[in-house]
Amino acid sequence: MEKKILHLREADMTTAEHGKKVVLEKEALEKLEIKAQTDPLTGIRNRRSGEEKIGKLLKEGAKGALLMMDLDHFKRINDTYGHFMGDKILKKFAEILIAFTRKEDVVYRYGGDEFAVFLKGFTDPSAISERCSLLIARTEYYIGQLLNDSLQSEYSTSIGVAVAPEDGKTFTELALCADKGMYKVKQSGGRGCFCKGEFGTVYYTRKGKESIDVLSLRSMVEETTYAKGSFAVNYDYFKMLFRFLQRYSERNGANVQMVVLTLKGNENEDLARGKVMQAEQMLSEVVEKTLRRGDVAASYGANQFLIMLMDTDTERGKIALRRIQKNWEEVNQDYTLDYEIQSMRDLPSEVTSAS
Repeated sequence: MEKKILHLREADMTTAEHGKKVVLEKEALEKLEIKAQTDPLTGIRNRRSGEEKIGKLLKEGAKGALLMMDLDHFKRINDTYGHFMGDKILKKFAEILIAFTRKEDVVYRYGGDEFAVFLKGFTDPSAISERCSLLIARTEYYIGQLLNDSLQSEYSTSIGVAVAPEDGKTFTELALCADKGMYKVKQSGGRGCFCKGEFGTVYYTRKGKESIDVLSLRSMVEETTYAKGSFAVNYDYFKMLFRFLQRYSERNGANVQMVVLTLKGNENEDLARGKVMQAEQMLSEVVEKTLRRGDVAASYGANQFLIMLMDTDTERGKIALRRIQKNWEEVNQDYTLDYEIQSMRDLPSEVTSAS
């Protein structure tokens, strides 16, 4: 009797283990399928996955607008700022498109700096043009932030639009129409959208100045995604914020810590431009992720970072800076990281080295 019970228990364990194995294999296959459908750099759909999804929607009778776009002068960004920055901008552009769309829409990358969006249910060219206007504005703003030049508008996006079913009932027909529209914008200098449907032709470009209302202004300038880290600005904006906070501190007694981070080569190593630019990008990510949303950071020169730590005293500020040093040492051992900290209220400063 005992032998029989033991045999049944062993059979039950074998069944349970088999079931677990089946579940694990299924999960592994699902992960592989997701990986096969995902663009490895940006995390959004890849070309095959995006085109198949849109094709399926069109076969089911879905109406909507296909936006095909690429980034203006992207090669110049790679040549001037390096491929590390180019990849960073591609990732940010994908984030903008995700924030710009809804669950029922389709977003994918189909080439180097080429992306596409299917806006399900959008068929009115004027409404589509308005959406493109906001997309162009956000793209220019965030690229400007990454390049430390928020007034630089040549790095924008060109968009071609095709509406289903007026411009095509299949993905191939729709994509051909949208692609032609995109190149019309490119030929006219970029930075705009071209939409052609049964309602006529709408050509939109942001070269001139348009009037906006408060809601449009908010949509253009507000943060569209929640970011945990510090607020990154260029040096000119850092100066303006500093002067504003200096006035604010004098009037309201706010406690703000001024910080200068400096990269230094180990053993008197020369700061080679290419190597230090890569290190600067790495430090930018460390600073942005380590500090709080209320703090402000800007790069300065080839090897320094400027920071304003908001609503904190010097001792707590040094704790935050030691945390940056610790996180920095985990990703880079070629350069040490020194800091100088001074309260906006005080005159003396304290210099601390990681070495």
